[in-house]
Amino acid sequence: MNELVEALQSFGMTRQEANVYLYLYQNSQSTGYEIAKMTGISRSNVYNTLANLLEKGAVYSLDEGNTTKYVTVSIREFCENYFLHLKNDMEFLKKNIPTVHSKEEDGYITIQGYINILDKLRTMIRNTKKRIYFSGSYEVIKQYQKELIDLCKEGKKIVLIISGKEDNESIEIEDFLQEKTKIYECKVYKKIEKDAQFKVVSDSSYVLTGELTGGQADTCLYSCQTNFVKFFKEALRNEIRLIEIENQ
Repeated sequence: MNELVEALQSFGMTRQEANVYLYLYQNSQSTGYEIAKMTGISRSNVYNTLANLLEKGAVYSLDEGNTTKYVTVSIREFCENYFLHLKNDMEFLKKNIPTVHSKEEDGYITIQGYINILDKLRTMIRNTKKRIYFSGSYEVIKQYQKELIDLCKEGKKIVLIISGKEDNESIEIEDFLQEKTKIYECKVYKKIEKDAQFKVVSDSSYVLTGELTGGQADTCLYSCQTNFVKFFKEALRNEIRLIEIENQ
């Protein structure tokens, strides 16, 4: 149940709103009084919560004479509407927000939190124009196999250094590369030992590096400083040379 509540909170609900929504979802039509009685939330808080859910498009009200009942909007409809509104807001911001100098060029940016790092990494992969070097654990790289395959299809160069991969573990990008219909410019190197450290260099212009352990305390460094990028490119090349020597 906690996971459902947290997922609903990602769609703009408070914890109490998520709990009321879930109760309604499981119990069909209910009055505010019934919800308060069964959830233990005070009636005043229940009615305030229902008003918020109505405003957010998560529930409908049903007037039956002197009684008002509430029913949830389906989770699919609610989520699709939420995304639609977000997309409209995004387009408005892209068109109207003032243009300013990008701070990314000025130094080294620290990104904190496992999910935030994964999001930045996904953005880097999708924005790659020519080539990308990606060194990381099997578990991390596997999460981006769709994006990496898309880069292959677009004819972009990919170099992967995968650590901690067992022989019986499969990653779709390797299966994809075995297709005979086209030659894809992608090389895969494998290291036996598992490493929480990851390194990404995109288009010889951007670097993202740090550790991914799955926690909020995870941090990484992002930079497009020329000397820093050159240093990491050379570090990855040296890593590849060592792997090639070990595999001889």
